[in-house]
Amino acid sequence: MKICPNCQTQFDNEEIYCLHDGSILVAKSPNSGSEETIVFAPFKTNQNNKTATQTSKAIYPLIGIAAILVIALAGFFFWKQNETKDEKAQANSSATANDYELKKKELELKEKELEIKKQELIEGQKNSQPTVSQPTPRPFSEKPLPPVQSPNNADGTKYSGSIGSSNAVFNLSWNKNKTVTGSYYFTGNPSQTYGLSGTNYTDGEIELQEFGNLNARIRMFKNLKGNTLCWNGSYYATNGTSTINFCRYR
Repeated sequence: MKICPNCQTQFDNEEIYCLHDGSILVAKSPNSGSEETIVFAPFKTNQNNKTATQTSKAIYPLIGIAAILVIALAGFFFWKQNETKDEKAQANSSATANDYELKKKELELKEKELEIKKQELIEGQKNSQPTVSQPTPRPFSEKPLPPVQSPNNADGTKYSGSIGSSNAVFNLSWNKNKTVTGSYYFTGNPSQTYGLSGTNYTDGEIELQEFGNLNARIRMFKNLKGNTLCWNGSYYATNGTSTINFCRYR
């Protein structure tokens, strides 16, 4: 039998703790009236260790499962993030390719439009340009005209010379307001006359504008050699530039 040292209640040997106050029961000696206290701490400790071991063994699988879940969730989020990045990269790549194709087509269209406008401009210029009559080429046997003689040029307005390789005769008048007017014709075709008008604002320099079929611009400079007065310069026509000169005796 066992007895509670506090309340003196007796219990069977199988009991360890008092059912009334929780005290550790003691065994009652059968040979004497004295009581012997038996501490079952080792038994209790073994029981606690066994319980703790069982608890630990039960927790380990839970920890492993939790760790697996955490790793799985982390892997899922990582995979999802990479998949999202790949989708965005593919979308951006597709958008970039589409933008490149669109820009390429726009540039091609603009180039075609510019080419069409260029052709239209060229055609318009061709249509707007006046018809230019080329001076009649001088035959190889033809010699340059000598300066006009003074007796035949009493008023001093007639000159002989050439434009390019074609002989021509010029009639010019210097006016008081420093303007110059007149005309000329090629000796190969004297029936066709071309008008001239311009200015003589600077001494020794004249600028003339030809009006008629050729529509040229002329700039000339005076040159005195002995008793000969000559004007030499450039003849700027729509079909090119030629030399021009004419002279007379003083």
